[in-house]
Parts: sequence; structure tokens; C-alpha cells
Amino acid sequence: MLKIIKIRTKITTILLLIGIVTAVFISTASLLVLLSTTSKQAGELGLASAKYNAKIIESWINERSAILKNTSAQISSLEEFDEEKIRKILYTSSRAYESFYSIFVGFENNKLIDAMGWKPPQKYQVSTRPWYESAIEEDTLVNTPIYMDKNKKQLVTSIAIPLSVQNTKGVIAANIPIDEIVTQIGDISYGNTGYAILVDERGNVIASPNKDYIMKSIGTIFNNVSMDTLKRINKNGSGIETIIFEGKEQFLAYAKIELYNWKIILTAPKSEFNSPIREMLIYFAIILLICITIIILTGFVLGKSISRPIESLIKSISLLAHGNLSKEINIETNDEIAILSTELDKMRINLNKIFQSMRYESNLLAMNTKKLSSHLEETYSSTLDFISLLSHDLKTPITLIKGYIKGLKLGIIKEERKKVEYLDMIHLRAEQIENITSDILDSAYEVNKSLILAKIPLYVNDFSHELLKNAKVHIENSNRQFKGNLDIADNSIRINVDRVKINRVWNNLISNAIKYSKPDTEIKISIIQDKSFIKFIVKDNGIGIKEDEFEKVFNMFYRVNENRSIKGYGLGLFISKAIIEAHEGEIFIDSEYEKGTTISFRIPICHKNDTI
Repeated sequence: MLKIIKIRTKITTILLLIGIVTAVFISTASLLVLLSTTSKQAGELGLASAKYNAKIIESWINERSAILKNTSAQISSLEEFDEEKIRKILYTSSRAYESFYSIFVGFENNKLIDAMGWKPPQKYQVSTRPWYESAIEEDTLVNTPIYMDKNKKQLVTSIAIPLSVQNTKGVIAANIPIDEIVTQIGDISYGNTGYAILVDERGNVIASPNKDYIMKSIGTIFNNVSMDTLKRINKNGSGIETIIFEGKEQFLAYAKIELYNWKIILTAPKSEFNSPIREMLIYFAIILLICITIIILTGFVLGKSISRPIESLIKSISLLAHGNLSKEINIETNDEIAILSTELDKMRINLNKIFQSMRYESNLLAMNTKKLSSHLEETYSSTLDFISLLSHDLKTPITLIKGYIKGLKLGIIKEERKKVEYLDMIHLRAEQIENITSDILDSAYEVNKSLILAKIPLYVNDFSHELLKNAKVHIENSNRQFKGNLDIADNSIRINVDRVKINRVWNNLISNAIKYSKPDTEIKISIIQDKSFIKFIVKDNGIGIKEDEFEKVFNMFYRVNENRSIKGYGLGLFISKAIIEAHEGEIFIDSEYEKGTTISFRIPICHKNDTI
């Protein structure tokens, strides 16, 4: 059944969807514009900060360069090459400007004069030191790449200027510890967690808050950045890039320190500049919630005004569909629904007249049909039960009679006593046929309702011997092996049964065991005491029954053999079950397909206090 959705729900849903789509579209467009604007502003802020701090660092280095130039001029003006005077000038400058780690002069004759009196080792070569080589080569003020100060065992960069003292060429240099430069750029911020990196003319990091980056190239640090981006950073004086750095998408703003060909690089996570967007999202969410509330209320009111007359019409039509033709259909509106309700009411009146006429004719037809159906069912059931039960119940005793006659004809029985015994058995079976026929003719219709039993008390031992004897003759005459077992502890035990009907059940079970087993196979017969019951068991090694057919075999006309190669009418177990249950007993089946079947029934023992 399809799920019904009310009109007011549809209207509210449509309005809500339109509102949500519109709000999402406007919000998305606004957020995209805001994101683009924020990113642009954040990048421009970083670039402006990089340029500003590049100027600050350049000024800081220029101040120290000016100091070094002044010291160089004092030494160059000496009238004679006096090491002590040179050391005093260097010492004075070192004390006056503490930002210098050390100040010293190296000459072409491998002489080194240090402000603090440090004496280099014997193998020390002035001409191979980075500050000396760079200054001599450039013949102007230079900044050296980072190197290890052999005196202080610390990373430094040097400011160096070539000089000459009384025709002795040399270079004056001042070491600036990397920690000093880190202090200068450590105060530079970009975003909340961004920081600055100082890079020399070779692309190596001079200073960074992260000590692991010192002396490494920017290509190594920014290993997730494309080659084109790295080329732009190295080539351009300043710019803005978006890169993946330290596992995050980050802004990278850089500016060149022109005088020294260094670069300052600022990096900060892009997400830190999205706080305006987060605030805008909150505002959008509040506005969206208000809009949705207004839309829902509007849709509910509008939908209710439209759906109320339709619901009244549906209710009237539902009553009509369930046969209530007496209630008038009247919807008071000023639209097409009122016209529809008027026409439906006319249809109701006409249907009411038609149904009254049909109801009368239907009652007459139902009465006649019921009588005819009942008569046909009774006739069919009586005829079928009579033919089926008669043919099936006569078959087993006739088979036994034929077996006895066959034994007499073949001359197997030589003793007169045995012949008389066989004739008595034939007479007994003939009487049994007569009784069965009489019983079926008297009660064929009552098979489906209740069986009339002619119960008599029988001693179990005597009755069991009779059953085993008949079973032995029947089984052996059918070329099967008989195996009997009788286990009754007390000879005085009796059962109250209809002898003829129990014989009928017994013979049916023996016949089925023979019918559904192969010649020369064993059929085991057992009659045992099972607490307060006597249990009768027939076990064969035949074709067996599938487990899902256990219950079906007791149904009328049901046969296990589907190909009809084994004759039968499917009544034996049905009749047997009815007889056993009429004796207040139970019948059981246990089978393994293609290996054999065991069918048993049990009948309650007559206790001494029972009335028979």
C-alpha cells in the first residue's frame, strides 16, 4: 500500500525546499566571495609584512655594517702596522657594540688579530676563511653564508670589509651569531602560529625559530612545493604563494632584502585566516533557521486551508467505499471541490438504489448456492471415502488369504494339523474381510468425524503372538527376512482395543514395509512395553522418507512414491492414525531417506483399577 502524503505536507515541503535551496545558493555564493576576499587580504597582509620586516632587517644589518666600516677606517688610518693598536681599536668596538659576537682582522700574511686576544691554531689559514675569501673577491662589504666559528664552536654569519694597513692587505670582519638574527625575526608574526624564515643569497636558511631548518635549502624544507613555485620564489623579488607545508595548506609571503640579496619568508596556515568565515557561517545558520521556521509556519497554514475540504471529501468517499451510503456528501467551498462533492452525492444516491436491489438478489443466490455446495460436498466426500476405504482395507486380508492358499496348493504343509490351522487362518481372514466391509459400509461417512470402536480387553502376550505370527507369514511369503522381538514383562497385562481395527493398522504397516523395501531385505518387528504403554514397531530398510514429508504421510491420499510405480491409494496411514488416536494412542514415524523407515504406535495399558 502506497504511503499517503497530505497536501499541506507537500506544500510545506516544497516551500521548505525552495527556501533551503535559495538559502544554500546565497550562502555558498557569499562564502565563496568571502573566502576569496579573505584569502586575498591574508596574502596581501603577509606580503606587506614581509616587505616591512625585510626593511627592518636590512636596517639592522646596515647599522652593524656602518659600525664595521667606521672601525675599518680607524685601522686603515694608522701610520704604522701596530698589532697592539689594532687590537685596542677592535676591543673598543666590540665593547661598544655588544651585538657583535667577535671582531677580528685577517691579513694576507696569515696574521689574525682578534679583539678578545684569541690566537688561532698553527694550521689556521686566514686566506681560506669564508669571510676573507668573500671580501677579497668582491672587494666590498659582504655578508658571508653561515659557517661554524672555530673559536666559539657556534654557527655564525659574518660582515666583512677589505682594508689595507701600510700596504698590508687584509679583511676586517665581525661575526653575528645566528641566535641574534633568530631573535630579530622571532618577533615577526603572521596569523596566530605563523613565523618568519631568513634565507641567504644561496637559498639556504640563515635564521628560523625551527632550529632544524638552519643551513638547509628552501628546496629541502619546502619538499612538497612544485619546482615552478620554487623558481618563482628564487627569481622574484617578492610575492605570495599557497603551498602545502608542515602537513597544512599555508600562505607563503616573501620579500627581498636588496642590499644583501637575502629573502625573508613568512608562512602561516591558511585556516587561521578563516575566522570571519566561521562567524559568517553562524550568522547564515541563524538566518536559515529563522527562514525555515517562517516557511514551515506559512506552509502549514496555507496547506491546511487547502487540504481541509479535501480531507472532508476523502472522509465522505471513504464511508462510501465501506458501504455507508446514507451519509450525505456536502463540502461548502467556493471552488471546484464543491462541484465535485455535489456530483459524488448524486452518485451515492444512485448507488444506494442499485445496492438495495443487488442485496436482495444476492441473498437469494447465496442461499441457493450454499445448499447446492453443501449437497455436492457431502455427496463427493461420502462416495470417495467409501470407495477408497473399501478397496484399501480389503487388500491386506485378501493378500494373507492368498498366501495361505498358495502354501496349501504348493504342498508345503504336510501335517493335517497345520492344514487345519491354515484353513482356520483363512476363515479368520475371511471373517475379517466381512467385518471390515460391514464396518466401512456402516460408517464410511464418519471417517472424518469419529470412529465407532468395538473394544474388548485382550492379553498383550496372546495378542502380540498372534500379530507376530501373521507378520512372519506375510513377510516371509513376500521374500523378505523376518526378525521379531517380543518384550512384555508381565503376562497379565491387558489392553482395551478393537481387535479388527488394530489388526487393520498392523497389517497396513506390514504391507507398507514390504511394499517400500526390496526382496531379501530385513523387516524387524517389535512389540515392547514402554512404561504405561504397549509399543508396536515396524522397521524396514527400504526407500525411506524425506524429513519434510513426515507429517504429510498421514494426510488422506498422500503417497511418498511420486512416480506411482508402487500401487496404493494413500489412505493406509490416514486410516491408521485415526484408529490409533481413537484408542487414545499415538503413532510415530522416523525415517532416513534411501535407508529405511520405522513406524510405530502405542496404546495405553489397562490398569487394574480401570473399568473395561
